[in-house]
Amino acid sequence: MLTKTQVKVILILLDNQGHAGWELAEYLEIEDSNLNPILKNLEKMEIIYKENLRLSRKQHKNKGYYSEIPYFLSKSLNGFRILIREIAATSRPYDTGFLLEIIDNSKYLKTMKEQFKEEINTIINDELSKGDSPFSDPFFVTIIKPELEEELFCDLERDSVEEIQAWHKKLLRGSQE
Repeated sequence: MLTKTQVKVILILLDNQGHAGWELAEYLEIEDSNLNPILKNLEKMEIIYKENLRLSRKQHKNKGYYSEIPYFLSKSLNGFRILIREIAATSRPYDTGFLLEIIDNSKYLKTMKEQFKEEINTIINDELSKGDSPFSDPFFVTIIKPELEEELFCDLERDSVEEIQAWHKKLLRGSQE
């Protein structure tokens, strides 16, 4: 299961821009030295990796050239599988759903889907339906999941939206009379 700080690091890295340790520490408002063990742990889990040196984005007093090592979310299928597995391991399904929704709308997932196509959806479905995941609980599958899908993932047809708007206007006119 991921810690809150690990989840925050993942959320920052979803932009696919790569962020140096100092930058992550600034966003999280913690010391670099406190963040390093967290980054090492995420690296060991294969959820993130370090890329090659690049020019630093940080403004330096000496106006010299400085380099930094950016962190990125894993671009491998195995790393993605571990990421989804760890998110699904949470005991709070609504929190998990919230994280998955953010990931679903990220540049990171768009890039992964371009590269791996349907394999990404297969991994998500497999990992969410395994073992101790709240998504494998029969209560969740039969009661909570349909409600979540209905509330969060319902795509109304264009005609339905117009019908609802017309009904709403009619209702408002009726209450004014």
